[in-house]
Amino acid sequence: MVNGYNASSPVGTMVLDLVTSNLRANDSLILTSTPDILADTMPPANAESLKVVRYAVQKVCVPLVVALGVVGNILNVVVLTRRSMISSTSSYLTALAAFDTLYLVCSLTLSFQHYDGVKRSVAYVHWFPYGRVLTDMAANASVLLTVTFTVERYIGVCHPMKGKVLCTPQRAKLFIALVTLLAVVCTVPELFEMEIVWEHDESMNKSIASWQYTGFSVTYGYRIVYYWFLVTAFTFLPLLLLCIFNGILVASLFHAAELRTRMTLTSPRGLSERYAREQQRITKMLITVVLVFILCQLPGAVLLLYDTYNNLARVALSRYSYNELLMAGNVTNLLIQLNASINFLLYSMISTKFRRVFCRTFCERGKAMRPVYRTSTSKSDVIPLSAILLSSFKRSTARSCAPERPGGEGGGGCSDANSVLLPPAEQKNQNGTLGNCGQLRRWNEV
Repeated sequence: MVNGYNASSPVGTMVLDLVTSNLRANDSLILTSTPDILADTMPPANAESLKVVRYAVQKVCVPLVVALGVVGNILNVVVLTRRSMISSTSSYLTALAAFDTLYLVCSLTLSFQHYDGVKRSVAYVHWFPYGRVLTDMAANASVLLTVTFTVERYIGVCHPMKGKVLCTPQRAKLFIALVTLLAVVCTVPELFEMEIVWEHDESMNKSIASWQYTGFSVTYGYRIVYYWFLVTAFTFLPLLLLCIFNGILVASLFHAAELRTRMTLTSPRGLSERYAREQQRITKMLITVVLVFILCQLPGAVLLLYDTYNNLARVALSRYSYNELLMAGNVTNLLIQLNASINFLLYSMISTKFRRVFCRTFCERGKAMRPVYRTSTSKSDVIPLSAILLSSFKRSTARSCAPERPGGEGGGGCSDANSVLLPPAEQKNQNGTLGNCGQLRRWNEV
């Protein structure tokens, strides 16, 4: 099961196009359930189109999307874990970024099977069954987390009194742990779907490792019960819940906007209104994240329904229709990877606080760590000798006028004396010209 498609079923294998060790093994699984493909002796007209789609998606788009997505999710984790961003929502989004990163990395390794030099290596053959399971586990956890923080936001917006008790960072971490445990438990059976076998190649006179599906994975009970459980729990039910709760949240946003407009006309703006506006921005951000999730997942769900109908009705597909199904499977998988990569852009565009914390974390820190080099001396950088002598004279006068410290040392009132003797323009310590006495001035470093 990868992204809602059961790799152990023939139909799921056709749609997925990511679970074959070689073309012959893939065809043998599909031909057993669609015998009409045997009648096609000539290559279909869309065979070249399938090659183009596979190359464009698996070798061009997937590496690019994964690279950008991993970088964006790492930035999400860094920003969302700042002290000023601590909240229940940030906890959910941080966990979502972590699982999206795991999904992107593992799905990238699955696409390596389209490289002949990689898919035949012993290490990749042993990794592939576990890579499928980790990919599904991360995808299932991401789906459950999306539903969880949507419900949490619904409680916080529509039931604020209960939200103060349930919507806390501590409870969010507990729910994240439960969601992760549920995703792991639901995906564990996939570990027993594939096994490694060794075959002796007479032409090369050596043993070659390959994987094949176990007898347990092709049993009727496993394919029907477990397959439909996964499809219902991680595809159809989450989409239904997200549509319902998102609709309620959108309606609450419009109601809150009307209420805020009426209150603005009767009362001045205060801290409570600014807090309400910030909460509304968070709600808008989460609604946008869920809408993008639905748009990216919905094509795969529709394709899954179509395949399920073909499987239950025993509809035989021609080789041409089969290739079209493979091309559609590549596109839907790319959409799911795009959904796991785009959250950083959504947070940056919608959340003002996220942008502010990001700039404070990276931009200002970079400026503080950047060394200052003087490459030219402009007229404003040159300090006249008379100004230096006048400044020294005023400092010495201030020290002489200041009361002595216990122990015979003078200068106890240096700051007060300077504030009296120095003009206001020289007290601002701008451009390093003057400042409180005893400090090292930048013009001395030039």
